[in-house]
Amino acid sequence: MEHIRNRFNILLAEKEFRDGRQYTYDDIRDLTGLARGTLSFYAQNKIQRYDSQTVATLCRFFECELTDLLELSPAATEAA
Repeated sequence: MEHIRNRFNILLAEKEFRDGRQYTYDDIRDLTGLARGTLSFYAQNKIQRYDSQTVATLCRFFECELTDLLELSPAATEAA
């Protein structure tokens, strides 16, 4: 069985490199309007249901496509 994995941390690192600065959750919240808790859940890959507005907002922030943020991956039990 496959599950959806997000690449929030990878995209954040790439954006920080491109922009030459680090972003805190508070910075991202101020720029996107997303809740700090939501950002934390994305960073920890704990999202169970993906809200389309949140995903679109993150794609705009990271300047990426949907497929850059979300990917299908094998379940952890199958990968072991």
